[in-house]
Amino acid sequence: APLRLIQRHTPGVGQYRDVYLDKRMTQFESATVFATFLGLVGASAATVESGYNAAGLRGVLGGGALVVVAGFLWVLALHDYAAGARQTLGAVWLTLRGREAPMPSAVPREAASN
Repeated sequence: APLRLIQRHTPGVGQYRDVYLDKRMTQFESATVFATFLGLVGASAATVESGYNAAGLRGVLGGGALVVVAGFLWVLALHDYAAGARQTLGAVWLTLRGREAPMPSAVPREAASN
């Protein structure tokens, strides 16, 4: 669907990377990438910790090897992901506050800080 939209708005056929020019079009994907990164970090910590509990240093090394493989696979899955870190964090912020939500006015912020 995003490529069809690009094709309608650009002369000729749009390129795959053109979809990343509109932050709102890739907001869900960008926020999902960040969420999977957090999941990977949490799962990695749990893997190493459970390896330590199960077999000490040997378990940590085994868990570390699994973490390296999982990290490599995660990066491999991002092969065509063209949004940068700034756009990804911006998408997370937009998702948390609501994409179309206006920024809060200064009055409630001042009242909350007092």
